[in-house]
Amino acid sequence: MEDPSVHYTTCFYSAKQLDRAGVSFVPCKNQYLTNIVVKKFKYNFFPWKSLELVVLEFKIEDNTECLMRNVMALEQCVYPFQSYICDYISLLDHLINTAEDVELLVKKRIVDNLLGSNDALADLVNKLCDQIVESGLCYGTICKQLNEHHDNFWNVTKTILKRVYFKDLWTSSSSIVAFFVLLFSVVSVIVSIKDMTTW
Repeated sequence: MEDPSVHYTTCFYSAKQLDRAGVSFVPCKNQYLTNIVVKKFKYNFFPWKSLELVVLEFKIEDNTECLMRNVMALEQCVYPFQSYICDYISLLDHLINTAEDVELLVKKRIVDNLLGSNDALADLVNKLCDQIVESGLCYGTICKQLNEHHDNFWNVTKTILKRVYFKDLWTSSSSIVAFFVLLFSVVSVIVSIKDMTTW
């Protein structure tokens, strides 16, 4: 858990946008709901990094809204400077904007949706923070890391290339063959031009 005194920073990007930038959402067990961890992996000789957001699976069912609103109201009244649940829901609100974001988080087992509809869950999360005052975001450093990762051109480019040209064995094989065909074509053109200039 981060110190609430960390400078207030919000996450500018949804789960789907972060996923497209190469952020991996990793479920975990045996930890507190609000204990979110970011793991960075740097590849030598490459300008990009791999980022994992490790989160406990959050089960959302019919009574979740009532429970969360009561806990959030308690924090606002009694623990305004230790509003861990409010800040957790706020982070979730930034990550979830549409049903596509919910679908991704359900697929990654970050969210367990028992409401029956991705749209209903997105609507619920987006409304939970209405009229809630955030004294300071506990996840300021995490949000900053996520924003910086998404804003890095190389991270986004690497993910796009991986998903377009290397998404499975057949696509990867075709991409590699096409690369060598292009390489041989370029080399043969250069050799032909050199031969013509030597005449």
